[in-house]
Amino acid sequence: MLSWIEMRKALARSVLYTGIALAVMTGLTVAIRGKQFPGVFEAAHSITFYGNAAEIFMAVLMAKALGDEFYYKTSTFVFSSSSSRLKILASKWLYHFWIAAVFAVFAIGVSCAAQWILEGRVDTEAQWDHALKIMPVYLLFALAAGSFLLAVGSVTLNIVGPLIAYVVVFWFLPGAVANLLERWFSLEKIETFLSPLFLRTFLVSLDYDFRDAIALVLFSAFCFALAAFIMNRRDLH
Repeated sequence: MLSWIEMRKALARSVLYTGIALAVMTGLTVAIRGKQFPGVFEAAHSITFYGNAAEIFMAVLMAKALGDEFYYKTSTFVFSSSSSRLKILASKWLYHFWIAAVFAVFAIGVSCAAQWILEGRVDTEAQWDHALKIMPVYLLFALAAGSFLLAVGSVTLNIVGPLIAYVVVFWFLPGAVANLLERWFSLEKIETFLSPLFLRTFLVSLDYDFRDAIALVLFSAFCFALAAFIMNRRDLH
């Protein structure tokens, strides 16, 4: 029920539609340019560019799930209701999966459209296999990024703080950490432990293995537990 309320709130605002429109336009523009200049872009590049744009808007929408309660001064009512704070956090966490699923569906559509633009046909078997890669990757993104944004949001109690932390941790930190650790360890031995840091690359490559998934699940569990711990001890009255 609470997750459904979050979905209705998202559907009533322009951020979701703007994000989808810009991400789709980005992906299809790549396909159109590939049609104009053969050999420059392939259909797979459309999903890469779509994923880069979708990532930004998914992060914003996920950060708003908790941050809006404090921005619109509804946190006192929401977190003082009969529902436990853990249940409320869980509903917002589940809402993140809905956001990711929506963008994943449009990613599949962009993949089909890009192939039709570039090749004049849609290979249904290949697109089905592609869809089976896209959906899990986007849901894993929701799992890890959503939990991280909830954890940071429970500390900052706003929208901007989690987004700044997201950019620092997932955009700038991975390269720096990899370079530092490579000096003392074999990167191949520790790359699984760094999987959460390279979360956004999965949206681009659509490539991950079982160990990456386990690392993301553990990272998500830690972040969600941290968010619940902090929120249960906050005085929001």
